[in-house]
Amino acid sequence: MLEYSVGQVVQGFKNHAECTQFDILDSGAVMLVFFKNPKKREIEQFGSGKMFEIRFIELGGIIMITAKIGSLHWMEAPYSIHLSRNLTNLPRPDAGQGLGLTVHLVDATTGEIKCMRLIGLSETFTKALSDAAERQLARPFSLSEHNRSVRQIWDTYVTSQIANMSKNCFRINH
Repeated sequence: MLEYSVGQVVQGFKNHAECTQFDILDSGAVMLVFFKNPKKREIEQFGSGKMFEIRFIELGGIIMITAKIGSLHWMEAPYSIHLSRNLTNLPRPDAGQGLGLTVHLVDATTGEIKCMRLIGLSETFTKALSDAAERQLARPFSLSEHNRSVRQIWDTYVTSQIANMSKNCFRINH
């Protein structure tokens, strides 16, 4: 289990590339958003009470997660269950429940966790994501093929196109 707190400096996050990463753990899902020297306005967008939307689509065997946080632009993160090191059993929440998603904003320069937000995803979204992950598990995996597929997706689509193609969506309006 990964445990972080606001203000914590994570050595492995220092001088990190700006990107978004998504993973599923035994305890839920995590999204790490790396911004270099995030501005106050950007940090505020990650707080509770701000709009949050997450979508996904399967492209070329890759689950492409897209997220819109507050008034920021769409962000994307490729996901493969084969790369989930801290997942031993795909979470299947009970009826009426969904996966917990912890969103972290990280200063990619200093490695400091600037903001964290816990979001309860819907049962429908969680089931669709779990089903997509199970389909990935049923296919053989090659890291080089995975990386080639991700590069091809990035060469073909911009993030907003991926978000617009996604049929699986969960949104919080406040």
